[in-house]
Amino acid sequence: MIRAITFDLDDTLWSTADVIGRAEAIMFEWLDEHCPAFTQAHTPDSFVAVRRHFADENPNVSHNLKAVRKLALIDALQQLQVADASRLGAQAAQLFQQARQQVNFFDGALDMLSALSPHYVIGAITNGTTQIAQTAAGEHFQFCLNAEDFAVGKPAAPMFFDALMRLNVPPEQVLHVGDHWDQDVVAAKQLGFQTLWIGQGTPPGPESDHQLAEVRHLPALLGH
Repeated sequence: MIRAITFDLDDTLWSTADVIGRAEAIMFEWLDEHCPAFTQAHTPDSFVAVRRHFADENPNVSHNLKAVRKLALIDALQQLQVADASRLGAQAAQLFQQARQQVNFFDGALDMLSALSPHYVIGAITNGTTQIAQTAAGEHFQFCLNAEDFAVGKPAAPMFFDALMRLNVPPEQVLHVGDHWDQDVVAAKQLGFQTLWIGQGTPPGPESDHQLAEVRHLPALLGH
């Protein structure tokens, strides 16, 4: 019997590429106005490489995407010898995060949550930085666990253990729903959760109890 459902967020309830692309464009437009030296030196694609390099060099914060973005911005601005790099980097990162909150839910995702929330306790477990309470789906979630608040993110166990403590139900009565095979499906299954993979084609392994191409079909799968 399933008594609770935990959801991954990025690429499970909305397109990550869509929201990140828009937020990056807004951040770069602001930087072009306030610090043109940065946009002359970097494109959104090249800044991806900068962030990845910063995360590789700083593994203690690599799971905290919000911190990685802010610190990588400041570092890049300092390398360009931009005055007040710390303030500009922090402001740019904050602007990005505000835009990151403006998610476009997949078709039917909000209706899916409306159908399920009267029957199950619902939570979120995400390595991303979106605060679900500040979105149109916030009313359906009892909690949102973000990797930045933990020492490590998924697929490590602490976020899942925290969710179980909040839910106060055994893992076999929790369904974890996500698109990432290792970080969601395998990680949750190893801890005893029931699992649902959002994906197409043959699952990479036996760890998914259920599979859907689109999350909007979850109520039908669960009989609601």
